[in-house]
Amino acid sequence: MKSRILISLLVFTVLLLVMALNVFAEPDLPQASVYDYGAKFDRDVYDTGDLSEPVPRRVDFIPETWQLMPEGGPGDYKDWYFDFRVTFSEPFEAGSFGLYCEIGLGGREIAFVYPEDTGDGPVYLLRTAGISVTYGDLFETAQLSNFGVFNLSEENCGRSVTAEFVITNPEDSTESYVLAGVEYTFEYISILDGPWTVTLTSADTDGNEGIATLTGGGTYPHGEWAVLTAPETDGYDFVGWYSGSYPSGELISPLPSFELRVDSDLDLLAVYDSSGWGVLHVTGSSYTVNGGDEQSGDGDFNLVTGSRATVRYTGEDFLYWVNSSGNIVSTNRKYTFTFVGDTTLRLITSRNEETEDSVYVIFRNAYDQVLSAGRVTDPADAEALFPKYNPGKMGLDFYRWVFEGTEDEATAESIAGKIGPDAAVVTVVPAYRDLPYSYTVTVMAKTGDEDPREVFRYLAGTSEPYTVFLSELCPMIGLPYDPLYVCWTLDGETPVSYDTEQFTVIGSEGQEITVTAVFLPEEEYDPRPAVAVTGLTASGTFHENVYRCRLSVTLSFYLPEGYALHRSGFVRSTSGEEFDGENLVIGAEGTKVHETSFTGRSGIYTMNLNTSDPDKLFCFRAFITYTDPDGNLVTLYSPMVSGSFFSVLFP
Repeated sequence: MKSRILISLLVFTVLLLVMALNVFAEPDLPQASVYDYGAKFDRDVYDTGDLSEPVPRRVDFIPETWQLMPEGGPGDYKDWYFDFRVTFSEPFEAGSFGLYCEIGLGGREIAFVYPEDTGDGPVYLLRTAGISVTYGDLFETAQLSNFGVFNLSEENCGRSVTAEFVITNPEDSTESYVLAGVEYTFEYISILDGPWTVTLTSADTDGNEGIATLTGGGTYPHGEWAVLTAPETDGYDFVGWYSGSYPSGELISPLPSFELRVDSDLDLLAVYDSSGWGVLHVTGSSYTVNGGDEQSGDGDFNLVTGSRATVRYTGEDFLYWVNSSGNIVSTNRKYTFTFVGDTTLRLITSRNEETEDSVYVIFRNAYDQVLSAGRVTDPADAEALFPKYNPGKMGLDFYRWVFEGTEDEATAESIAGKIGPDAAVVTVVPAYRDLPYSYTVTVMAKTGDEDPREVFRYLAGTSEPYTVFLSELCPMIGLPYDPLYVCWTLDGETPVSYDTEQFTVIGSEGQEITVTAVFLPEEEYDPRPAVAVTGLTASGTFHENVYRCRLSVTLSFYLPEGYALHRSGFVRSTSGEEFDGENLVIGAEGTKVHETSFTGRSGIYTMNLNTSDPDKLFCFRAFITYTDPDGNLVTLYSPMVSGSFFSVLFP
């Protein structure tokens, strides 16, 4: 009897232990990971939480992306609340930072400046925004979630934040689990001055400039990364990038290509050192190099970089000297140039073999580049000489090949028809016609009480911006360039800019744009803020029964002296329905703002919208918000422009 009791107690004790182990065992949590984080400046973010002023255009995120692991799914936690939690190394003041997230629930984005002091407690992003999301909902609709914190105050630089992915028991708010987290220290302020200009110059160690064509210069918003590249240059070795001058300036990087965060105006010098010697390779026969012996075939010649070199053709039927790319570098038998490093020259002559029953044919593009050349004895030879690709020319469409100086089409048969005993040289060049996808800009000028008169027309390729420069327009109408008082209009009446240097437009296929420069007497010149939509273009593809469409809409604006710009951009519809233009304003229901990063008094900006629905209607208004000389804050809108991909492409 006692033994049975002992056995029963033992079994009961084991069961209690098993139950206890199950109760206190670590739950089988789903996993998450962060695979990219750090300072980011690649998103347009706007205040969707309606908690404070709109979030600035450029922000830095930490972390960038959370990855939900698909193995096992959310399991028993599908009904738990999901949120992003941020804790702080010390209290942050109200309005000194912002929160952002993008979750896969219909592509929803939430962003706002946090309106309260943090105190010692954490901040929950979705809870603050009044949004409830379960972990199961999120897991089923998206595998990726972006979450960000951005800094708006210098006081926060050097302070740390910890960002975490958390789930909370809906029945017990004290029970929550952290699935992943990262710590980040703020180093930058998300809003600073700018944009900044990066100026690049190349020079050798002796101070001679123009050694190489550098890339990466230009204008950047604050905090963006510039990729600077100094290419390999014949006859030179790369030394490094220096600030200001060499050798007194600071060495920024010894690498030919590197990334640099732009937070101020930069003046960088790419420095090269002469490598000493190089090889001049000449393809041809009957020539001399620097007055030496006549050569009977291809040759290589060692020359000092930076020295003057002279090649001279000594035979007959000379046509051109061309470089390794086929560009004509000289039409003279004697060609003298500065040798900067390894160089290839090729002789083009009209007779490379003795025959009377042939013609020498040269195919050349619009930029005097020899694409192919050779002797033709029959149509098959001519057919083989035709370039594989038709040469392009900006703003025009390739039409056909013609004989130089004529409109006669050059075919294999017509080229062969040129064969004769005189061994003639025939040059074939491309003929162009207006682009099938283009728009026309008509430039008008109005002076005094005279009616506007047409000055010139320009055919621009679709989506290609065209700028009217006042310095070029004035001589055409007999006016001095300085001083000038002018306004630009698109309808002949309404001023859209008072820029005294230039005006830019961009058009869609078949569009006819009339730009009028109205010249005013000084006493009538009263510049005032102006904003206009100056272009709407469409482009797209159709692949695997899916349209990939893009609408591009362009604004231009101008502010006179004494006015300060605060914001500029577009407000557009998101519903796909026609809007009443007067109701299409910032903050209206069914709208979204696309803001530029401009800080100057004039600018041109193109917004691109992608859609898979070619019939979806978009409505746009450009806007600028500025302070006038009296301190009044004003928002000025342009007239509304609307269209779909199809309506723009096929007006």
